[in-house]
Amino acid sequence: LDFMFLIHFLFPVADPEVSCVFRQNCLLPCQIQFNSDLVIHWSNASSAGDSVVHSYYDGQDQLGQQNQNFKDRTSLIQDQISRGNASLLLKEVKIQDEGRYKCNTSTSTGHKESFINLKIDGRNVLLNIFNIFQLLFFAPVSTIRIHQDGNRITCSSEGIYPPPELTWSTEPPSNTALPTRTTVHQTEEKLYDISSSLTVPDGSDRIYIKLLFSFQFPLNISLVPKKPIHAFISCPCFIATGVTRRRTKRRMRRRTQRRTKRRRRTQKKENQNHLDILVKR
Repeated sequence: LDFMFLIHFLFPVADPEVSCVFRQNCLLPCQIQFNSDLVIHWSNASSAGDSVVHSYYDGQDQLGQQNQNFKDRTSLIQDQISRGNASLLLKEVKIQDEGRYKCNTSTSTGHKESFINLKIDGRNVLLNIFNIFQLLFFAPVSTIRIHQDGNRITCSSEGIYPPPELTWSTEPPSNTALPTRTTVHQTEEKLYDISSSLTVPDGSDRIYIKLLFSFQFPLNISLVPKKPIHAFISCPCFIATGVTRRRTKRRMRRRTQRRTKRRRRTQKKENQNHLDILVKR
């Protein structure tokens, strides 16, 4: 006797993810079937339970039960609701906004819910090395500063998330523990500030700084503790713009050329005026 077994394997499907830039506006997508008695509820799932992010029914926003963390920071695209768009616009994204969101909609014809994960992404970063070299790129921090005072080098940054790690090393390698001091402070906004300093050991040809924002984004900086000071930066990022001496020289050259042209035009005009006077005489 032959038997046939039908086995169903259920695999969990990961929620879609949207990356939002800290302190920027972000759109959480949600598509629906529109009906005149449409009800839309956006909520945020956390360990403390679901909190109301935004509600819409009776043809208008209903924010009486809205969590205070989202007050004055949410809106729907009103002219798109009738077209089946219930996406939520979240303004000035905070670190605390990171997490899982649910879009719950219901009409007389049925009910639907969908989930989406909000992740905090990077932003433009200004890397300032000894006030000599500046570089703008994309990372989950605001500013990185490197300062030298005698034989002490300090690397600092503010507004980092998640918590960063910073390590120092030298070339040739030191046989003893490097004299470093690192402090990490968490702000009220749940961001992290870090400051780390190293007293450069005698005989060091090169100093290495590794600033680890996450497993996906290490920033490696190599310094030569000599005059003139040299810096080498290595990071998996696209350089958007930089302020370098070469660019400064080009600007100065163009400025000089413009001044020369203005002087020539002025001199030509003066010569013409002088010629007109001679002709009149």
